Amino acid sequence: MTARERALVALALLGAIGWGVLAPRAAAPSPLWPLKGVAVAALALLAAGRRRDVAGAALLATALVAHAAGDLLLARAPFLAGVAAFAVGHLLLVALFWRHRIWWDDVTGGPKLRLGLLALAGALLLFLLRRGLAGPLTIAVPLYALALLAMAGMAQVARRGQPWVALGAFAFVLSDALLALGLFRHLAAGDALVWPLYAAAQLAITLGWLYGSVTPSPSAETTD
Repeated sequence: MTARERALVALALLGAIGWGVLAPRAAAPSPLWPLKGVAVAALALLAAGRRRDVAGAALLATALVAHAAGDLLLARAPFLAGVAAFAVGHLLLVALFWRHRIWWDDVTGGPKLRLGLLALAGALLLFLLRRGLAGPLTIAVPLYALALLAMAGMAQVARRGQPWVALGAFAFVLSDALLALGLFRHLAAGDALVWPLYAAAQLAITLGWLYGSVTPSPSAETTD
């Protein structure tokens, strides 16, 4: 890791910690809202800088830009605009993980079990949320959940950065699940974990992909 890359990782950590510590203490709407996008934007720059050295780094950077935009839009714009930006980011990650996936014949029991757990968790979450949704959210939230679960599912069979990419995707799902339960079912018990889980997810996925190992997949039709 070069000095520039270490500086960007440090900036991402400072942005994540800064928002997590300062935002709850600020008045609403928080005047610190630009800080919310710093952590993920720094990771996007990190990925962009590795685009010539790491397969898929440019696509990862684009997905991170969409997520950083989602962070800022959720802070200042209509809710659905932020949701749409995050959904775009998830679909870009789906494309990334699909292109660099383990062929199904080579997928072991662990990833298959995690895929089953994701499917069950998604179905349970949508069941719990159904009464709290109204208007456009009755369509937007399930569609977003499908994009999120598709991203997390493909992360389990991605060839790069395991187990960090898979764990990061699980943390992303848990963060969004807690956020949704707080917003739509007023179950705020997990609110304090939403941002730490989200920041950890972005770090794990990004650093795992950029600096992690590649899982051999003899049956794969696509290669790095």
